[in-house]
Amino acid sequence: MATLSPTSPKTTEEIESLKSLVSDTLLKRGVLGKIKAQLRASVFAVLQESEEGKRLPSENSKVQALRDTGAGQLAFDLVWDFLQYLDLEYTLAVFKPEASLNKPESSPIDAAAIAVDLDLPESTGSEKPLLLRMLESRMSQKREGATAPKNKVGRRRKSPPLNSLFVI
Repeated sequence: MATLSPTSPKTTEEIESLKSLVSDTLLKRGVLGKIKAQLRASVFAVLQESEEGKRLPSENSKVQALRDTGAGQLAFDLVWDFLQYLDLEYTLAVFKPEASLNKPESSPIDAAAIAVDLDLPESTGSEKPLLLRMLESRMSQKREGATAPKNKVGRRRKSPPLNSLFVI
């Protein structure tokens, strides 16, 4: 590699300035984040291949405990569906093995079944991710609750708490 001499047209200061400009531009355009996510996904895939059949060092008891419950599996499915909707393929590539989700690529989340389980209204128009549909439904219920008739004590009836959405 050629070294720079003090008389070269590109000084160290100019190179640092150029590096900073390129880095800032890539960051603003989202390219740098995507490259970092792709690198993390690739590293994780290598680790997974080398540890095939063994418990990965990154798996933790919280993930295991949550994944083994119905509500926990539903939460993982909602995150999976959300990442797929946003085309965050590298993030999803890290999320699936790190959370030990062993679903093959060819079997996507059964959004219709999950929507029924969550008692979500039928999706109209463009398909939205389940998580967004659930939040919109909850917010709509809350708005409707604000105009609900008053109960016997004179207070407005409240919408059910958010955790009631996860009763399966």
